[in-house]
Amino acid sequence: MKIYQFSRETGEYTGQRDAAIDPLETKAAGVTVYLNTPFTTTDEPPATGANEVAVRVGGVDGSWQVNEDHRGKTVYNTGDKSALEIEQTGPIPDGYTESEPGEFDSWSGNRWVTDTVSQSNFLKEKQIAGIKAKAGSLILAIAPEWKQRNILARTVELRDIQDSRALTAEEYAEKDAAQAVWDSIKAIRAHSDTLEADVEAGKTVNISSGWPA
Repeated sequence: MKIYQFSRETGEYTGQRDAAIDPLETKAAGVTVYLNTPFTTTDEPPATGANEVAVRVGGVDGSWQVNEDHRGKTVYNTGDKSALEIEQTGPIPDGYTESEPGEFDSWSGNRWVTDTVSQSNFLKEKQIAGIKAKAGSLILAIAPEWKQRNILARTVELRDIQDSRALTAEEYAEKDAAQAVWDSIKAIRAHSDTLEADVEAGKTVNISSGWPA
């Protein structure tokens, strides 16, 4: 005789096996008597499909029912988009969906809808931040901040000297070298401004190339 086992905690069907014969009772009764095994029944559980499980309700004297089974799945709150892992049998809780939301999605009642305006603005801000970071790294490669401060201070000194007398050849060379540094920095900033304007205008840009040498 087949018996069908179910979980003590959840009532979930866990498998089947042959019932064990009680030798003493069988001998005494003259007919086959089986041992009374806890949390088993001779009632065969119903067939189940995908995402279903048979559950015994009411114990040995109860009956089988088919429950939804989504255990192990991650579902998402349609209000705050928080994730929840299903741990018990039964339907997906109200206010949750299996569909994973995107960062700019909101629930429309039956599906996630993307806020394309917010998404576009975020992507623009992210790309512009990348452009600024690229420009900053190129400028620092030409002249670290301490060097920029020194060049600026020396430029002011040379201007004051030039107001009182003619610059020497060495001083002119210093002035030209400083101007070359500022010209390179200005060119980088100008390219950065152009790229940022293109991003704001919705154009496709490549921040890895086209920078002044």
